[in-house]
Amino acid sequence: MIIICWFADSLRHLESLFAMETVSSVSLFMASEVHSPQLRGKTIIFAEHHPLRKTEQDKFFQWGLKQVIVHSALDEPLFLVFGGEKIMDLMKGLGMQEDSMIEHKMISNAIVNAQQKIENKVHNEHKAISQKEWMENNLHA
Repeated sequence: MIIICWFADSLRHLESLFAMETVSSVSLFMASEVHSPQLRGKTIIFAEHHPLRKTEQDKFFQWGLKQVIVHSALDEPLFLVFGGEKIMDLMKGLGMQEDSMIEHKMISNAIVNAQQKIENKVHNEHKAISQKEWMENNLHA
């Protein structure tokens, strides 16, 4: 299995988590360092979304990915753009546990819409080591 991160802080966080476990079949990479041959025959999981949909789509196309799995948290800076707090409140109201996985087309569409709103605002991308810093540098500058 390969887990891919868009931001260095996310990679360091996962490296520290996996260092405590004895999971030897997981490889962690930065998206900027991955090449197509490394992905062949592997299960690929993205640890987060990139704020710019075009950046994601370009990499997915470059790597020949047809279907992509992204594990994200509703308290990530990207989700705050489309109201992740409201979804968290709704989940709590329904009695769902904080660590419950949810998958729904409505959420996927909301993520795409958030990414498109961000793309409309960002004309010169400033790189960052975390999604939070990326949002601060590109949306609040």
